[in-house]
Amino acid sequence: MILDDLVKKLREIAPESNAEKWDNSGLQIGDLQDNINGIVLALDVSEEVIELALQKEYNLIITHHPFIFTPIKSINFEYNKCRILKSLIKNNINLYSIHTNLDIAANGVNCALAKAIHINEYNILKVEKEEASLGYGGIGKVKECNIEKYAILVKNYLKCPYVKIFCNENNKKVNNVAFCGGSGSSFILDAVRAKADVYITGDINYHDGQLAQGLGLSIIDAGHYYTEVPVLKELHNLILNIDNRLKMEIFEKNTVVESII
Repeated sequence: MILDDLVKKLREIAPESNAEKWDNSGLQIGDLQDNINGIVLALDVSEEVIELALQKEYNLIITHHPFIFTPIKSINFEYNKCRILKSLIKNNINLYSIHTNLDIAANGVNCALAKAIHINEYNILKVEKEEASLGYGGIGKVKECNIEKYAILVKNYLKCPYVKIFCNENNKKVNNVAFCGGSGSSFILDAVRAKADVYITGDINYHDGQLAQGLGLSIIDAGHYYTEVPVLKELHNLILNIDNRLKMEIFEKNTVVESII
């Protein structure tokens, strides 16, 4: 399959016009006329991801997070990002990123995270495109449960090494659950307005937790990676529906190493 044909199909699923203005989704590096012989799907491009592509002899990497966000002012191979750039070009590997447009897509990050945490029905938490009912995150119901027990369920569902709970009620019961993959602090007030008992997301800091608790909302921070990585399987299935002959590998490894000591 020609890369240009695949990109056109991906744009039907998640139009680049739906991406945020600050975003840089789309073709990062490559030639749209290349014939695709295989794809590696990853949240981020890294030297390990490139190594997997080379090992499989695949010439396309599709990431969720764009590799290029800001202008590159110099290419110094002392830096990891520049080495990655060199490796992609040297090995004729195309790189395509599908970011905030996949966040709000109907079968994107919201859908994948809802499936992963076993929420079958949900409404969009923050609607961005009312005519198409597209937006960030979701809110649905689960069987009423103590927040600590529910946090353990979420940890197991997402296969996190740990989760952080922001809650000032030890015996709080949760029933209405809001969620958003990645960094979801921007939608804390939306979760409050939706009357969520708890909000599952990532990258919550001290002041985010303080704000939420002051408004009666508890938060389970399951991490940026673990709340977004389920979308790779969703993307895998979407691409198979485009062309089931395409060979693919999913790179499921957190490129940010975190430890608790």
